[in-house]
Amino acid sequence: MKAGVIRAILLAAVATASAGCSADPRNPPPVQGPSPFIVQTDGLWGGTANLVSVSSLFASNLGCLGTDVAGRILSGVLPEDTVALSFTQDGTAVNARYTSSGTGLACTYTGTAALTTVVADSGECAAPAPLVVRCDTAPSVTLQRVSSSLVASFNGGNLVGTVTNAYSEITDRDGGQPSSFIVKYSVNLNRQ
Repeated sequence: MKAGVIRAILLAAVATASAGCSADPRNPPPVQGPSPFIVQTDGLWGGTANLVSVSSLFASNLGCLGTDVAGRILSGVLPEDTVALSFTQDGTAVNARYTSSGTGLACTYTGTAALTTVVADSGECAAPAPLVVRCDTAPSVTLQRVSSSLVASFNGGNLVGTVTNAYSEITDRDGGQPSSFIVKYSVNLNRQ
C-alpha cells in the first residue's frame, strides 16, 4: 500500500512538471505584454511647449531675413503654450494626437517608438487661425502648415523633445519663391 501511494505521488509530480514544459524547447510560446525594450507611450500626456526658434527660408521676398523673425509673426504662434499629447501604441508603431490649448492647433502623428525615443511625422494638422507674418514694409502674408514632426525621449519619467512645424505661403504674391518658415518648440510632458 505504501509503495502504491508513493508511486501515485511520483506520477502526479512528473505529470505536473511536464505540463509546464513546452513540447518543443526551440519554439517557446510568445511573450505576453509590452516589450521591455520599447518605450511605452500609451495614454494621455500633458505639459508645456515653449517656443525655441522661428527661422525663415526663401523669405527674402518678404524682407524676413534676420534675427527678429519671431517678432514679426502677428498670429498663430505663442511663446509658451499648454499642450496635450494622446498616444496609442502597438509594438513599435505609435499614433498620436497633439493639441494646443492656446492656439487650437491639433495634429495627428504616426511614427515609431524605440528603447527611449519616439519619432513621428504629421500628415494632418488643423488650426483655427493661420500663421500671419508681416516683414519690413511688405503686406502681411498668411502661411499654412505643410508638415510637422515630433521627436522626444524619456527623461526621468517625462517625455522631453521638440515639435517642429513647417509653414509655406498660401499664395505666391509676386511670382517668386514662396515664403517658408520653420517654427520649433521644446516640449516637456508628463503622463496624466
